[in-house]
Amino acid sequence: MSQYAAQSDHLWLEPLVAEKHLDGYHEMMSDPRVESWTKPTESIAESKAYMAERTPNLEKPWIENYAILLRPSFEAGHGAEVGYGLHPSYHGKGYATEAMKLFLGLYWSKEREGDWNTLVAAIDPTTLPVRG
Repeated sequence: MSQYAAQSDHLWLEPLVAEKHLDGYHEMMSDPRVESWTKPTESIAESKAYMAERTPNLEKPWIENYAILLRPSFEAGHGAEVGYGLHPSYHGKGYATEAMKLFLGLYWSKEREGDWNTLVAAIDPTTLPVRG
């Protein structure tokens, strides 16, 4: 089950919670341009209090507000990029290959949609395999 309440090709809707969304919420609420529909907040504490009034609570459990999140996008035919770095002391021992196999098993064990269903790796042609 997705952590998002709803999703489209470009957006995710996620229940609004201070622990996750307060910084972005404050950035929006402290912008003078919000004045057309509410008074801008002047501090993060004021934004947090304003948010608390507009999220489900014991007195108003029916309240629903969502963070609107822009989904990452990829050009058609591309996918999520995968890469790694390894301390030179451990080169040539097969650890990077083993770690990548573990990661790929983990990655593909989860349901993926759209471009998330594709992994892309860029390889530096000047980098030669290290033999230990």
